[in-house]
Amino acid sequence: MKSKFTALVFLAVLGVITLFLYLQNHENAVPREKTISPEEHQQQELISLLQYIGKDYPAAVKDGLVVSEFEYREMNVFCQRTIKIYAALQPDLEQNFTILQLQQLRQMVYEKLDRHSISELTKALIQELTTEFELETHPAIAPNLAQGKRMYKAAGCDICHGTSGAGDGWAAEQLMPRPGSFREPAKMNESIPYFFFNIIRLGVSGTGMPSYSQALSKPEAWNVAFYLMTLRDDFDPRPDRALAVRLADLATKSNIDLLKEIRDQLSSAGGSYEMQDTRLSAAIDFLRRNPGEAR
Repeated sequence: MKSKFTALVFLAVLGVITLFLYLQNHENAVPREKTISPEEHQQQELISLLQYIGKDYPAAVKDGLVVSEFEYREMNVFCQRTIKIYAALQPDLEQNFTILQLQQLRQMVYEKLDRHSISELTKALIQELTTEFELETHPAIAPNLAQGKRMYKAAGCDICHGTSGAGDGWAAEQLMPRPGSFREPAKMNESIPYFFFNIIRLGVSGTGMPSYSQALSKPEAWNVAFYLMTLRDDFDPRPDRALAVRLADLATKSNIDLLKEIRDQLSSAGGSYEMQDTRLSAAIDFLRRNPGEAR
């Protein structure tokens, strides 16, 4: 009990420190938005939980076996939470299709089904719900990654995630779960800025990640979210002016998804993408670093 209390105190102090550092270092502050309404917070939390389940499920289950009891319990808790949130948002729709899908997701996670099935269902649910609630899924204008880098430091992100984003900040040893790394190619190639945007805005319950909704404006959160996508160890940006990707797609689709879509487009047009994956990936990285080049 004492160790749990100590951990909670540490997390609370850490949250205060990070926000204080940000406010002390934040120059040329932009006006804050109004506080997120309870309804919008629930809507975005629902999306964030689905994103988290789709992204982190492989850390809980592999080949039908639990590889982390902590992560597996968290997945089940998050699934139950999504049902509760949606039921509160839509109290008159007890058994609509979305509720049934959320219940199906909970059962699939409980039965430890394959990661592909979990990922596909969470993506479908996210698309349906963002449309239903008319949520912001991408920035109105191209993010400024130079500002995002400054904010990463000023907001104290490096305290937990480390200067280079490797999850090795000075506070990382005290946290359970440990802060995520933004340098691992496998994870980052499956990540999207919209996921990071929601995590930054809402925080993650039960972890050391606080909400920055009062410290960072939406444009600033997008700046940081897009900056995180450039920290991958094998990040290799090279321009290819023939590649056309929309800003909305950069915000909501992973590198893997974008690469697959580009392959399909080339194939349907009669082109060949054999031996082009490296070039195409480098071109996607270029747009990650220069989102103003998106179309």
